[in-house]
Amino acid sequence: MPIAETTTSTHPKLRRGHRFALVGLLVGFVGLGIATYRMAIESEPPPRPKTKEISEVLSDTIKKTADKFRHKQPTAPPPPVAVAWPVSKQLGLAASICGFIGAAFGCVSWLVGEHRRWTWAALCVGITALAWTHVVVAVSIVIAIAIFIFILSHM
Repeated sequence: MPIAETTTSTHPKLRRGHRFALVGLLVGFVGLGIATYRMAIESEPPPRPKTKEISEVLSDTIKKTADKFRHKQPTAPPPPVAVAWPVSKQLGLAASICGFIGAAFGCVSWLVGEHRRWTWAALCVGITALAWTHVVVAVSIVIAIAIFIFILSHM
């Protein structure tokens, strides 16, 4: 009884398509755009001059002292006003969500077996959108992924 020999292919698995990676790239770039825009509107207003602060404190102190001599009850401070969620935080959340979706589509693209370059591009853009506020972290992650790809390609 002859033993059937199985032949293994020496060629790597063909990777075709890029639909999941393309969606990941598009969503990731939207996240990067939102994160960049967030940085533009997040700039701080200029600090108030110290002389105005000092004069406000002095006038407040004089007013309280005069009220004590007149035997008036101090006025109660106004109730705290509910602060709306700042636009900067809303944009940061939107950028993080888009970056996560972009990276997730990059992972799905890798699992499905799509082209590596598209897959890694979607992953890199998604991770960069996630970590845009920490630019150094994003750049180091992208460099680490590039080194990892280089090592994998030479195995």
